[in-house]
Amino acid sequence: MEMPIMKQAVMVLLLCASSVYAAPKGGFPSPADYDVYGGSISFKNFGNHMIGILLIDERGRAGGYVHLFRLWTEASLNPISVNAVNASVEFRGRELVILVPEKQLFYTFVLSDAQFGSPTPPTGFTSVRYVGYGLNHEVRPTALKRGGSSSGRAITSTIDICSDGGVDCYLNEDPGVGGGSGGGGTSCDDGGPGANACSVNSNAFGGCSVGCSSGYYACCNGGSFTSEPHCYCAH
Repeated sequence: MEMPIMKQAVMVLLLCASSVYAAPKGGFPSPADYDVYGGSISFKNFGNHMIGILLIDERGRAGGYVHLFRLWTEASLNPISVNAVNASVEFRGRELVILVPEKQLFYTFVLSDAQFGSPTPPTGFTSVRYVGYGLNHEVRPTALKRGGSSSGRAITSTIDICSDGGVDCYLNEDPGVGGGSGGGGTSCDDGGPGANACSVNSNAFGGCSVGCSSGYYACCNGGSFTSEPHCYCAH
């Protein structure tokens, strides 16, 4: 008997997410325009207009990095907080799909002008959809050496102080929580007025990319050896 289409879509997502790849040598991977992951997931709203998402997968564990995603919305958000040990995640650049089998939850985070449909959730799963004007993807290292103390020793921060797995720590470590017209001024290392997407990358601090809906432009800064990359939507 032929398998129903919606079950085929879900099985493809789960099978792809179960694949483990070796992390590239000589730095952190650039944020992909499309990829499928499997691992632990945590996400919650930060204020009324942003959802922050933390993904820790096997590739990242081996390579010393995690994935962060942010969705900025014009509409106010109701409080949300989800944590799961096993999830399948598909990132499409302008859409993020999260399947949480252990909780029978199916989430989509999508830009308002995205022109493709999400896979159909499996029977019995609760489907939740969030629509926003900006969606970014960040690759962050597991530890950063910053500055130094009076003894001359380097100070380690970022994921080393986020061992509890809380999404708050990871997201708040990065100064680019703003979005909208804030957080980086009008100067962009990549993107700028008229651009609906941009990206920057750094071996020292990871990288980021962002897609923006009509009415906003993509702006990416950083990607150097002195600051974290910051990708957001401005108008």
